[in-house]
Amino acid sequence: MPIKGMTDQVRAQFPRIGTLRKGAPKPKDGNKPGQDLKWFRFVTDDAEAEAAFHAAFGDNPARINVMLPFGTTDENFDAWMEEWGAGSLKHRCDGETCIVWQEDGVYHEPGRCKTCGEVHETRPCPGGCKPTGRLMVIVPDLARLAYVQVLTTSKHDILELTANLRAAEDTARMMGRDLRGIPFILTRVPREISTPRGNGNRVRVEKWLLHIEPAPSWVALQIEAAQRMALPMLDAPAHELPEPNGDDDEEAEQLVIEVTAEELPDNELEQLKLAFFDRVGKKIPYFGKDSATIAKALRGAGFTGYAQDKEDEMFAALQEHANEAANKEAA
Repeated sequence: MPIKGMTDQVRAQFPRIGTLRKGAPKPKDGNKPGQDLKWFRFVTDDAEAEAAFHAAFGDNPARINVMLPFGTTDENFDAWMEEWGAGSLKHRCDGETCIVWQEDGVYHEPGRCKTCGEVHETRPCPGGCKPTGRLMVIVPDLARLAYVQVLTTSKHDILELTANLRAAEDTARMMGRDLRGIPFILTRVPREISTPRGNGNRVRVEKWLLHIEPAPSWVALQIEAAQRMALPMLDAPAHELPEPNGDDDEEAEQLVIEVTAEELPDNELEQLKLAFFDRVGKKIPYFGKDSATIAKALRGAGFTGYAQDKEDEMFAALQEHANEAANKEAA
C-alpha cells in the first residue's frame, strides 16, 4: 500500500552508481574547474564498479559502450540552465522561467510547492545560470542494473547529444521501437569551436566534446531489415509467397506460415521452420506454443519469411520482443 504524498509519487528509477566527467578534479587551492580531458573520468564510491570499469575500458577511455534505460530522448537526457554556489543549487530554469529556486536554504517551485505547501507564482530567471546536461546511461560491462550519469556544462555537448539521440529515436520509431535495448557508443571527439577572448574577439579552439551513436552492428541490422521491407513481395522466393485465398480482406502479408506439430509437412524447409518454432516456444516462455504470435512478432521485426541462415537474428528479435512485452506488463 503506497504512502500518500510519499511513495505514491515515486516513479521507477534505477540506482546511480557513478558519474562520467569530462574534466580532471578541481584544484585544491582554488575554485577553478579541473583541466579539460580528452577521455572520460569515472567517479564512483563503488569499488566493485570502479574495478569493472577500469578492467573493461582502461584508465583513460574515450569510447564506452552504453545502453539507455528509457525509451525517449527527454527521459534519458536532462538539460537545464542552473546556478550553483557554495556547493548547492541556487536555481534551475529553462532560460526564462524558474522551475525550482532556493530561498533561505529551502527549495521552492511554482504552483503548489511540495516543500512548504504554499502556492507560488512563476518566477523569472534571475540570471547567473549556465547550461547543464545530465545523460543517464547503463554500462553493460559493469553487469549492474544501475545507471551512470554523464555530466556536461557545455552547450555544444548539449546540442550534440540532443541531436544524436533524437535522430536515433526517430530511426527506432520507424522500426516500431524506442531507444531501449539499442547498443550505443559514447565517445569523446575533437571539435573546433568558437570561444571569446578577453579583448572581445573570438578564436577557434579544439575541444573534446561528447558524441553518441548507435553501434554499427545495430545499424547494419536496421539497414538489412529496411531493405527486406522495401523488396516487392513478388520478388520473394516461391516458398515464401502466400497462397491466394480469394479474400482481399485477409492479411496478404502473412508470409511466415503458421504450423503445428500435427501438421508436420514433408517439405524440408517447412520441417526446419517447425523445428525453429518449437525451439522458440521452449526457450522463450512468453510465446509458448502459440505459432501465430511468433509469426506476428517476426513480421513486426521485418522478417518476411523463414530463412535458416537468419535463425539467430530471428531468435534474437523474438527474445527482444518478449523482453519488451514483459517490461510493459510490469510497468
